[in-house]
Amino acid sequence: MEKYAAKLDQLSFANIEKGILLRKDMNKEATEKNRHIFDELSRGALQYKDYVELSTYRCLAFTNKDDSEDQKMVPIVRITRDSFRVKLHKLFNLPLVIPCLRSAQAVTFAPSKLLRSPHIHISNYKPRGVVSVVKGDYRYHHYMQDGMDDAGLFVVVSFSH
Repeated sequence: MEKYAAKLDQLSFANIEKGILLRKDMNKEATEKNRHIFDELSRGALQYKDYVELSTYRCLAFTNKDDSEDQKMVPIVRITRDSFRVKLHKLFNLPLVIPCLRSAQAVTFAPSKLLRSPHIHISNYKPRGVVSVVKGDYRYHHYMQDGMDDAGLFVVVSFSH
């Protein structure tokens, strides 16, 4: 308990079920070793690369004893700054409730080549929906083109011409 309490001020994220303990200045090898677990947890959670200070602790189990080890202390996380992901979400007007931009899905661009099927090279790619191909000519009408609010209709109109 004493060793844990001494290091508690450096703790940034812990999950007992997954067996994860992240600390400030954690070595890269330990982080990369558990990267697949972090990527699964990164949906709706704090990005593991961001360090969040634990500034206060709240006691959940009070006792009448003076022995502080009998009391269970739980860290209360206070975020003092927005993460880079949240800033990008606000910049591109993306929802803040789910992460749309994830560092695990970053693509390294090669400036000498054109991008072809970039989704194949994204780690943790999970296809959603059905991909269809249209044979022949068609017109593409973008949402809000000509000031018309046609959400959902533009795909049907695009392929009917």
